[in-house]
Amino acid sequence: MLELESGDGYYTRILGEYLEPTRDGLSRLSVLVPLVAPHVFTDPREPGPLLDRWLDLEALTQSLEPRAELIPGVPVAKWSTPARFDFVLGFRVAHVYRARHEERAVYAAVRSALRPGGVFAVIAHRAPVDRLAKGYLAESSVVEAVTRAGFTLEARSEINANAKDTHDHPHGVWSLPPTLRDGSKYAAVGESDRMTLRFRRVE
Repeated sequence: MLELESGDGYYTRILGEYLEPTRDGLSRLSVLVPLVAPHVFTDPREPGPLLDRWLDLEALTQSLEPRAELIPGVPVAKWSTPARFDFVLGFRVAHVYRARHEERAVYAAVRSALRPGGVFAVIAHRAPVDRLAKGYLAESSVVEAVTRAGFTLEARSEINANAKDTHDHPHGVWSLPPTLRDGSKYAAVGESDRMTLRFRRVE
């Protein structure tokens, strides 16, 4: 199983504790980060949020039992070939790929990384129309982008829907928990309205 761009590691912790190790005692979880490994930084290493994020995730994956694999996001061929994953999970990263203009390349790489019949699961901030600056995407636009990369939509769920989310907060999804950029003003809304989609690789 591959988790795309783990963020602060919230889901990584859950997956690391939930997944059974292989018969050889190895972890079934790999975590992709959109950074280069710290050894490519010149010495002395320059402090900064990108390096800090890598080191935090490195510490987290090493703390799991068994230790999860941490994979640099570049170059793409490093993790997308050969096909070795049964599942790829994208938690709240679809808007990031859209904003970085990496959507087409990443979804194509996900397809390459999956074994035949593999599953790509997506949870993303949802609004009726794309509101990228606020962190929201229309469900239809995400489905279109993923299916164009060689997937078929197999199932959708409303388990992460939130009718209280009006999609028009000052700082968008970042006004809501867990970020709360506007303080506690929007805490009662709860987390963002989200789409939950399951795609399968088309052969």
